[in-house]
Amino acid sequence: MFWTMNLRKNDGMDSGMNIKLSYTKSTITSLAHQPNHSMLKHLFLSITITLSTAACLGQRSMIKYNYLQGTYDTIVGTTPSSFDSLFYSHHLGSLTTGLANLPSSAPADSMNGSGFSPKYRAVELFDIEAFPISTSIRMFFITDGDTVGSCSGSLISNRHVITAYHCLVDWRSDSIANDSILVSPAFDDGQFNSTFGTSLATSVLYPKEGFSRRSDFAILELADPLGTYCGYLGLNADTVRSEVIQKLYYKFSYPGIHFPIIDSTVYNGDTLYFSYGTVDRVDNASLGVFRGGGIPGESGSTLFRERSGSWQAYGVFSSANNMQHARVLPWQFEIIYSELSSSLGETEERLSPVFVYPNPSTGLLQVRSSGNQDIGFIQLISLEGQMLEEWSIDSTHFDANLNSLPSGIYLVRIQTGNEVVVKRWVKG
Repeated sequence: MFWTMNLRKNDGMDSGMNIKLSYTKSTITSLAHQPNHSMLKHLFLSITITLSTAACLGQRSMIKYNYLQGTYDTIVGTTPSSFDSLFYSHHLGSLTTGLANLPSSAPADSMNGSGFSPKYRAVELFDIEAFPISTSIRMFFITDGDTVGSCSGSLISNRHVITAYHCLVDWRSDSIANDSILVSPAFDDGQFNSTFGTSLATSVLYPKEGFSRRSDFAILELADPLGTYCGYLGLNADTVRSEVIQKLYYKFSYPGIHFPIIDSTVYNGDTLYFSYGTVDRVDNASLGVFRGGGIPGESGSTLFRERSGSWQAYGVFSSANNMQHARVLPWQFEIIYSELSSSLGETEERLSPVFVYPNPSTGLLQVRSSGNQDIGFIQLISLEGQMLEEWSIDSTHFDANLNSLPSGIYLVRIQTGNEVVVKRWVKG
């Protein structure tokens, strides 16, 4: 009879560590006849230590579900974390209109006497295609062919969205509760954003028993690199309390119902809202706002702030009770970073088959293919969706003089090979 134990450390990198203990019954009997049973004691001590290690690693694991294959894998974190910095920085995005001017001081009005503001309709205060508003995600669940709007989220890499565990996972079975997820950045007034597009999720990474362990977050991997165009927030898992508490945070979300106990406004989930204020409650697993609240539909939205020029998400909305947001723990950050780090390195230059320049321009429009693939056609489109010009091309490059075109922001739609891409172009 064999006694066998296998432990697997998978940190998302190419290397892994296997621990395997394998003993036969005859070996144990032989060891038992050694003086003072020293070898047997050593064996049982080894098994005890290994069992303790297994229990520890079991608590430090995350589950990855593949939507395309319908499979679950377990990814185990290391302890302690080997990362020197528990954060990474943002990306502005190539199709955003620049950096939004968010409030720099605490709000004059508060929600229910808390340190956080009421909710304001985002489009009335900002250009929602400006960063970081552009990273706001509206999620739609696809189940049995039906598509239903649900939670909020934020882009945290070119291909990853952070949202709430309880939005995606059936906590009773710790399994995924939908067939697929459609994500839409800068969704507003019931309309998908034509500049940034949409993407389906291909997988989701979430903490094992995340809801009961107060790790109420999940990471969606996307089929398309939306963050390349609309930008993404960095992610922060800082353990220094003074770097988190009593700081000014921002939130963009999609409240979904009328919940008069908390807020008299009638919400329906199709509109992006903004709020901001100071966090005054922090522990190892969460951060929140005393007397703060929330509305169903906001689950998965992030609290984020600017830190030394870097825009980073610090927590994921989990509960309306004191506006509780789940924090990413250091060992979870290590797993997440290992999963998405390659996506952080995806630049537009590497992903895009064509380039548009100069941008902005006084009138000259130049389009170049990044390879040997000829350009098929180019369309110049207004932000209202009106096609202004169309050119048939059979070359790897194209130039046009558009000096008479009014100043403004335009979309350039380009077909090369079997791919069609859209670029934002600014005429000064």
